[in-house]
Amino acid sequence: MATLQFQREQLAKELCVIELKLQGLRARGICDLSSLKQLQDAQARHIQLLDMIDQHLKISKVSVQKI
Repeated sequence: MATLQFQREQLAKELCVIELKLQGLRARGICDLSSLKQLQDAQARHIQLLDMIDQHLKISKVSVQKI
């Protein structure tokens, strides 16, 4: 369980970095479509993975409480 929590924390940190990079691209007005697309894809993947981990941790927590 600790490993999954660690992975979640790492993904959350990486997502923050991705969001900062996206903000930087938008603020500079640079139209680098490949970088923008790559960051948006990474952002979507990280959000999806975080949701999956959260769901798993929530299910595991409920299972432990029932025991």
